[in-house]
Amino acid sequence: MSEFHDLGEISLNQDDQAWGNLGYWRDETEYSAACRALALLLGDAAELDANSIVMDAGFGCGDQLLLWRDHYKVAQIFGINFSKSQTEFAKARLQKSDPGPGQN
Repeated sequence: MSEFHDLGEISLNQDDQAWGNLGYWRDETEYSAACRALALLLGDAAELDANSIVMDAGFGCGDQLLLWRDHYKVAQIFGINFSKSQTEFAKARLQKSDPGPGQN
């Protein structure tokens, strides 16, 4: 049985990205860039910083989690996601790219 939310949005992305949101298209013309712009807009609006603890419901393949961790240096990230395949994909990417203690 297939999942409603799976890894299908990866084909919409460029390079090694796996965004899956609607994007912020004000200044962007490419899907991955628009998705990143939306995640940055949200991060700025939420005033994310090194003291922030993020809870993302429906994190998809996790690109925004990586962005918020690396760009804003958030202290902790938690998430829930309905899709097993996306969750496994996101966890693997986060673990693979984890800079380790004191490296954030």
